[in-house]
Amino acid sequence: MKAKLQEEKRAPQAEERLQLTISNNVNITERLQEEFITLAREISSTFHTNEKIAIQALTEANEMQSQLFSTSAQAKME
Repeated sequence: MKAKLQEEKRAPQAEERLQLTISNNVNITERLQEEFITLAREISSTFHTNEKIAIQALTEANEMQSQLFSTSAQAKME
């Protein structure tokens, strides 16, 4: 009988702890989702920036190669 009374007394406390844990988990999940979205945006931005830089470097390399080829071809003709 005493054990049953103790269980009945502990049940509301356990329910409160469960609700608090659920609430905390929801808050943590929301914060992690926000952080994930922020990181995804940063990664995307960095990727696009790097892509532009790579395209610019390739364009410049092609231009330099063309100039070098033209200069070399002219030198052979002279």
